Amino acid sequence: MITDEHIYNIHKKEIKRAIAIKDVSALIKCIPPSKSLTEFTVQVQTSYDYRLISPRRDEIIDLIKRLYIVKMNKNVPIYHVTSKDLEVFTTTEKDMEKGENRYPPRDFRVESEDLQ
Repeated sequence: MITDEHIYNIHKKEIKRAIAIKDVSALIKCIPPSKSLTEFTVQVQTSYDYRLISPRRDEIIDLIKRLYIVKMNKNVPIYHVTSKDLEVFTTTEKDMEKGENRYPPRDFRVESEDLQ
């Protein structure tokens, strides 16, 4: 579920995780030739990332982009990757404990995804 303030992971009517829109640091999505075209990662500035698969991926990303620009007055960076999945670009809880992150290279940033 997504509101104007948070992205929620809800399972069986219980909130498992809430990510503030302001804490999103980037969005990463697989593009062809990858076969994981419904997969994306929400990079979280202050915590581990959130890796998702949804047939409505592009709608979800568009909504997060719009909420982010309203809240932060700037575009959320969008990255495109062609890897088989996003495991290599998703910072896990264990990575956070080690002080590591798995950000994609800067040249994967796609400015044409920015809202005007």
